[in-house]
Amino acid sequence: MNKHQNEVFAPIDIDHVLDRVAGGNETEVYRSDDHRFVVKLKGEMRSRDVAAMLAIARQMKQAAQRFAACLGAKHSIPTFFVPSRDQAGLIHVLTIQPYLHSAQVLG
Repeated sequence: MNKHQNEVFAPIDIDHVLDRVAGGNETEVYRSDDHRFVVKLKGEMRSRDVAAMLAIARQMKQAAQRFAACLGAKHSIPTFFVPSRDQAGLIHVLTIQPYLHSAQVLG
């Protein structure tokens, strides 16, 4: 695994180091050291504007809740959206979900 250190991971990891498990041109996916969580970061979605990023986090939460309602509880997992600042002072929205050991990467 490729280890990545970034202060943006502070809300879920004390040393700010996560393993990169997947990614592409829009989203990077990381796993916590204890294998409890997966964290998704959209590369272009960052700003110094706290209010704007909080609004984006709320929009993402509402969209995820609507999608989960369509799928039903049996076919969805909990998703949390947490604004967090990186070492450059930019705010990102962490998308945090439980890590599923048997999950398949979408291709």
